[in-house]
Amino acid sequence: MHKSQGFTLMELMIVVAIIGILASIGLPIYSNHVMNSERISVGNEELNPILAAQEEFRRDNLTYTLNLTDLGLPNNPYTPPGGRFIISAVPCNVNGAVLPITQCVELQAIGQNEQANDGDVIFNTLGTRNHIMPGGIIQEF
Repeated sequence: MHKSQGFTLMELMIVVAIIGILASIGLPIYSNHVMNSERISVGNEELNPILAAQEEFRRDNLTYTLNLTDLGLPNNPYTPPGGRFIISAVPCNVNGAVLPITQCVELQAIGQNEQANDGDVIFNTLGTRNHIMPGGIIQEF
């Protein structure tokens, strides 16, 4: 008797189907993870240093600045490498009241391209760290 070795076509089709099912489940989870890490990254790697520069600017000039080039950034608004956010400085809006630029400044990282569906990141010099999701839902960092 001769026993053949290898896989049957049916076995290969079942394996391919299982891989397809696992990929269809894993890809959206991975995509959400990537967007979340980009949001955290823009906060930690981009906004925090800009806030520190704003505090230095205020110490020297007794006011914050809305022009990010005053802080040494190449353009205003600033687009970090990768182009997933556009960062700008605006006066703080606290409970509907706009504070003077001498008291507070807010950095807004507005999502672009694939990050646009994940919402925006808002940090201010009062210590507020928010993620504003589509639909206006606010999550604190």
